[in-house]
Amino acid sequence: MLPSEAAHLMHPTLARAWHARRAENALLVYRAERDARVQRMREESVDDGPDLEARRRVSGPVIVCLDTSGSMEGSRGALAKAIILHLTMTAHDEGRSVYVYAFGGPGDVVEHELTFDGEGVEALLSFLILDFSGGTDVSEPLRRALQRHDDAKWSRADLLLVSDGQFAVPREVVSAIRQRRTETDLRVHGLLVGNESSSAMAHLCSPLHRFREWVLAESS
Repeated sequence: MLPSEAAHLMHPTLARAWHARRAENALLVYRAERDARVQRMREESVDDGPDLEARRRVSGPVIVCLDTSGSMEGSRGALAKAIILHLTMTAHDEGRSVYVYAFGGPGDVVEHELTFDGEGVEALLSFLILDFSGGTDVSEPLRRALQRHDDAKWSRADLLLVSDGQFAVPREVVSAIRQRRTETDLRVHGLLVGNESSSAMAHLCSPLHRFREWVLAESS
C-alpha cells in the first residue's frame, strides 16, 4: 500500500473512506517487477555459499536513513516509504525494533521509532506524510545513526540507507562507517531507488541493492 493511502487513517472521515476503498480492493499499491531468471537463481542458491551461517544468525534491530529530499518527490518517495512501512510490519512480526531518520537538506532531520502500539502508530503515520524539499545532506542522519548504534539496545542493528543517491559523498562519514565496521559487525545496506547509478551510495553501502522497476496499481 502506498503511504498516501495509509495517511488517510489519521483523519476520522478519510479513515472511513479508506476502509471503504479497502473493502472494494481499490487502494493504491505498488507492484515490483523483477527478472524471473534472477529470482530463480536466488531461490536455487539460498541454501548455498559461505554466508549461510550469517543468514541464519538471529537478526537485530534496523536503523533506517530515508531520503525525503526534493529529488525523491513523487513515485520514488512514495515507493521508498512503502518499503519502510513493509519493513516495519515485518520487523514487528519478528520482534525487531525499527528507528527511522527522515532527512532532506542541511538541518532537516526528523526521527521516529516506528512501532504498531500506542504513540508509535501516530509517529508512523506522521512519518508517512513527511516530505522535505531542496538538496540532500546525508551526513547528519548517518552521524545520528552511528550515535544510536553506540547504544546497547541498537548495538546489533543493521543500517539501511534509502535514497536515489543524488548527493555528495561525505568523506568524514565514510571514514566513520569504515572504522565502525572494523570495530563491530555493523552492516550498512543501501537501497538505491531509480535507474541512475550512484558512486556516493556505493562508497557508503555494502551491499547495495537497486530498485529500478515498479508499477503503481489498485489492489486486487
